[in-house]
Amino acid sequence: MTQHADIAVLGGGMVGAALALGAARMGYEVVLIDAAPAPVHRPVARSVQEADPRVSALTRASDYLLRALEVWPAMQPHAVPYRHMHVWEGEAPDQGAIHFDAADVMQPDLGHILENSRVREALWSALSLCPNVDLRANCRVQAMTVADGGVTLTLDEQTLQAGFLVGADGARSWVRQTLNWPMDTRDYPHHALVANVRMEQAHRETAWQRFLPSGPLALLPLGQGDRANWVSIVWSAWPDTVERLMAQSDDTFLASLTEASQGVLGGALEAGPRQAFPLTWRHVRRYASGPVLLVGDAAHTIHPLAGQGVNLGFRDVIAALDVLANARALGLPLHEPRLWATYSRARRKDVTEVAAAMRFFSEVYGAQIPGLMPLRRLGVGLVHRFMPLKREVMCRALGVPESGAQSPAISNTACRSRWAAPSPL
Repeated sequence: MTQHADIAVLGGGMVGAALALGAARMGYEVVLIDAAPAPVHRPVARSVQEADPRVSALTRASDYLLRALEVWPAMQPHAVPYRHMHVWEGEAPDQGAIHFDAADVMQPDLGHILENSRVREALWSALSLCPNVDLRANCRVQAMTVADGGVTLTLDEQTLQAGFLVGADGARSWVRQTLNWPMDTRDYPHHALVANVRMEQAHRETAWQRFLPSGPLALLPLGQGDRANWVSIVWSAWPDTVERLMAQSDDTFLASLTEASQGVLGGALEAGPRQAFPLTWRHVRRYASGPVLLVGDAAHTIHPLAGQGVNLGFRDVIAALDVLANARALGLPLHEPRLWATYSRARRKDVTEVAAAMRFFSEVYGAQIPGLMPLRRLGVGLVHRFMPLKREVMCRALGVPESGAQSPAISNTACRSRWAAPSPL
């Protein structure tokens, strides 16, 4: 049996599901394929032990995308805003520090911290209500044939013919590897450890980040109200350091975290399960070719230093949905090369600039060259005090215009109104 669709999206994580939903809202027939089970509703975590250790720091641009797709109301009860960001490297939180405030760029907040599972759950719930979407969880693609007019996928039990394929299947993308698209890679000197932790003091709606000699430690707000002392930590360090932290008992690990964070939120009292993984920079050399497009981690991965990974993926989605809207308005086939030329140039420029900035901060702060620390602190102090430069850095990271407008600077307002509109079906 052969099924037909306008667009097949391989990968049902946050980025793939968001793109599928936006495309469906424009009237495209979409099949979303994911090897993982469909998300299930989870009750509110009663302790840090129960919370998802994988979280994302969603910027204002990502918030806007999710609001435009009308999935924000389902996420909002679980979204924790952060209005401040404090970064330091000295012997105390006020030494060598730079502080960012949402008010500096006339925004209500700098973004929200959300468990990844909550984002995926909300997107899949919205997709399940679209009559022009076929959700295929626990499904694997066995083979793929690419031709000028589309893609043929051999699934577990049938064949799917799609006019266009979006590979959103993560850093080890099966689509990318099967097509043998070249990719530049470089291992970062760090591994990352993530966990949820209950601290002695409330986070004060602030994302805290300390640069240690072995790598950066971030404490991100995870709870509100009586959970305002919950944080999600992302601790990037040398591989042997991460291995040692993973092997520690809970009490020893909590003591290590308290020392590393310099007690900025008091002592660390309780930790959930710890996870660790290596960090690799990846950047595919082509984003689109014929009837295939790569988005999200399938196209690029960067250091989690500023939580920009999924935000770059959502920026891929915003730009791709504008292209899909243009194609529909002009009656062009989605594999038309001219449609994706501008997209590819713009996305490559954006990803390259963000990755370079992350690498710069990681390597400059990680360098232990005698005499460099005073220079670093001088530079940080200048950025902290020179508001125009500080505002430019913040707006770039948040994806908002420097004018302070409430809506992020997304390229094509007319196209955006089409994919953000409720489905006419």
